[in-house]
This record gives sequence, C-alpha cells and structure tokens, in this order.
Amino acid sequence: MPDNAKERIPVLDDLLKTAIREELKSVHTMLPGQIEKFDSGTQRAEITIAISIPMKDGTVKKYPQLINVPVQFMRWGGFSITMPIKKGDQVAVMFSERSLQTWIERGKVQDTPNDIRFFDINDAFALPGLDALTSTTVSRCKTPSFRHIRSLT
Repeated sequence: MPDNAKERIPVLDDLLKTAIREELKSVHTMLPGQIEKFDSGTQRAEITIAISIPMKDGTVKKYPQLINVPVQFMRWGGFSITMPIKKGDQVAVMFSERSLQTWIERGKVQDTPNDIRFFDINDAFALPGLDALTSTTVSRCKTPSFRHIRSLT
C-alpha cells in the first residue's frame, strides 16, 4: 500500500462523516413549538417552532411557521380527551417517518405512500402538554396514593 493511501483514508472518513451530518440536518423528529392559532373545529393549528437553526457562519435561521398542523389528543374506542388550546400554549411537534398526506385525508391504511418524503417538516403533527420547566403557572399538589409531588398547569 502506498504511503499516501494511509493519509487519504482519514480524509475520506471525515468527508463521509461530514456528508452524513449535513444530510441529517434535514431529518426532523421532534421540536418544541408554540401555538399561534388553533381551530377547535378542525383541530388544526398554526405553530411556530421554538428553537432556531444555528448556521455555520454564526447566524441563526428560523423554521418557517407551520400551518394546518393536526393537533392530536388521546382518543380510542369512540372516546377522546381534549383540552382547550390557546395562543402561546406549548406543544411537541412530531414529524412522521413517512408522508401523512393520504392517511390524514382518507384515514385508512395505505399500501403505497403517495410520495417518498420522510421525516419532512411538512408531515408534522402536534401533541399538547409539552411545557418548558420555566413555566410560572405551575401549581403543586400531593397525590394521596404517592409520596411525590405532581405539577399541574
């Protein structure tokens, strides 16, 4: 093996790591968000992502405002638990592994997705209840069956 081949391997390794890291920047999993507008009839919201994107040059880029985002409440067996949502409430914004478009529109199992996107910012749904630990509206109470403190907002 030529001497310069040993020198090239770490460079190739660094290039691959950098390429993978850059590609992962477009993979979305979960981000905290804030409700800007909520329609209780459609259970959809406009949401601002609460964390910005740090850029290599030291600047910060904001995510676009998400619109028409389904807000998911617990529901099963024809029963659901909903809660009032207001502007400023915090939510967990989840991003689906595959496109949600057809599933949301038709509500049934689909054999073939209608497009190939994955972990895309356009396939978001929101789960209410996420709250920063800095919330000042937290009241505390003891539960009778446990000896720990639960926080209620």
